[in-house]
Order: sequence, then structure tokens, then C-alpha cells
Amino acid sequence: MNNYENIIYSFERTIIIWDLSLKTVDTILEQQHTDCINALATTGSLTTNYLISGSDDQTIRYWSITSPYSYQGILFNATSAVNALAVNSNNNNNFLVAGLTNGTIIVFNITNNGLFNPIKILNGHSDSITDLKFINNNNLASSSKDKVAY
Repeated sequence: MNNYENIIYSFERTIIIWDLSLKTVDTILEQQHTDCINALATTGSLTTNYLISGSDDQTIRYWSITSPYSYQGILFNATSAVNALAVNSNNNNNFLVAGLTNGTIIVFNITNNGLFNPIKILNGHSDSITDLKFINNNNLASSSKDKVAY
């Protein structure tokens, strides 16, 4: 994916990749999820680049984003809907975090060969996670419908 592409997701279980320089649809990734897609993230700087999606169907799925785009499968079956995703990639640690509607945050280690290993569950919110952002290599900010930000 280059700097001119943008990714849009929808209630129709479809991911649309746009070429912003041409203002046209580049690729449509259709209906791997069985319910609406709530969140997207990319692994960007890793050896293998992936597009990761989270959905109300309680799954995290992923695609290879080296052309042509190819569906890789279900990365994780969650215990509730996936509302937020964030990736932090640096030389020492590569993490994917997923925020669920039950207030849980799941932390995955991303290995150099593209494997995603769940390593930690964070419990601090009492309601649905609405957003996740890495502040730096070791700190994650989370927001929730419980009106508390960590």
C-alpha cells in the first residue's frame, strides 16, 4: 500500500481500498466478516504487511496487502465484538491491540514471520472500548463508553 491509498470499511462487511491520487476504488475486499466491520489497522513496517479488521462478528481477520491482496483468515475469535485496533511496530517489539465491547483489551505480539500471539489481557474499563492509540513504544491509551480514559 502506498501513501496515496486510503481504506474504508462499512456496515456491509466490505473493505474498500481507495487510490486517493486517482480518486478511484483500487480494490474491494468483500464479505469475509459476517457482521459489520468496526476497525482497521495495518502492520506497515513489518517484513510482511497485513491489513487487520475487527468486527461485530467477534473476529479479527487479516489480509496480505502486498499486491494482489489476499485473505489470510481469522486471526482471533474474540469473546465479544471488536471495536478498536491499533498496531505499534518498532525494532524491538511489534504489538497489535484489540479493544472489545466487553471492555477488554487483548495484546498480541507480532513475530517477524507474521504470527500473532495473544500475550496479555488488559481489564480496566467497565464498558465498550471506543479507541486505542499507542503513545510511544510501551504506552497505550484507551477510551471507553464508561467515560474513563487510561
